[in-house]
Amino acid sequence: MKERRRFIRIYMDIPMTYKHLDAEEEVRISTMVNVSHMGLCFLCEENLATGDMLEFTFNLPPGPRTVSVSGKVIWANNLRGKNKSIYEVGVEFVDTDDEDQLTIQQFIQYERMAERNHMIKKHFVKVWDVSQPGSSPPAGRGDIVREKPIQ
Repeated sequence: MKERRRFIRIYMDIPMTYKHLDAEEEVRISTMVNVSHMGLCFLCEENLATGDMLEFTFNLPPGPRTVSVSGKVIWANNLRGKNKSIYEVGVEFVDTDDEDQLTIQQFIQYERMAERNHMIKKHFVKVWDVSQPGSSPPAGRGDIVREKPIQ
């Protein structure tokens, strides 16, 4: 059965910190795997329980702007690393500040636009490798000319 996502996610490794909302404990460093306007997925070494309430802080490009959000653990999967367990955790945002929500939405729009622009360039721009005999671009073409072979 094909999984259908309700929200657009941006996949990008983003450093972040998190801590439990209901406990006076140290802030932990982690990596966000993806983000949507409704939640995020991150990696951690801690076995978190469904329903745990966490507070996250991270910077989103291109700003960067610092975002602080609270969220509830919806699911957690043990990825079983070589020497220790690594958990992939899905979180749903709870009571997100309007400014932070706007920052997340702008980041998603920015990344989607950058991805579209990359796909357009990839589709329409031919790279000519002039180190190969007979591979010179036709005169007047606006293509990219690369002087070294493409690796």
